[in-house]
Amino acid sequence: MIFVTVGTQKFPFDRLVKALDLNKKEYLNEEIYAQIGSSKYKPENFDYIDYLTSNDALEYIKKSEIVITHAGTSSIIHALREKKKIIVVPRQKRYGEHVDNHQLEICKAFASENYIEELYDVRNLTAKIKDVRNKKYNEYNFDNDDLLTSIRAFIYGG
Repeated sequence: MIFVTVGTQKFPFDRLVKALDLNKKEYLNEEIYAQIGSSKYKPENFDYIDYLTSNDALEYIKKSEIVITHAGTSSIIHALREKKKIIVVPRQKRYGEHVDNHQLEICKAFASENYIEELYDVRNLTAKIKDVRNKKYNEYNFDNDDLLTSIRAFIYGG
């Protein structure tokens, strides 16, 4: 199963939702479930919901093979924690999907460490889904010992 989440932004993410719908109809023969937020485009070829609770979204992440997400750090981190293959499609200002392009920076940062697959042109969605299945990604280190050591040194002066 592919789980898709576009987050809870007030801006629609029709570019991604529509591309998924068209690709599902033409090329993808697998289950897709999506949280589409405030997107105006309503898919006809897969099940969706506008919003999910965090717990419900996490359950879908756990059940999925691939997670396709906007470049929201929470969505990415949850999928990394569950060791999922992740395709990140950053929201972009030029499409009216966000107020700025900070999601491009987030996407590039995770991709530069080989944690995720980045996708900027949704016309390449089907190819990316095929690619992500055959690619090995680095495992994200959730160990926060270095951070805790730094905080303790700052607090206790040592």
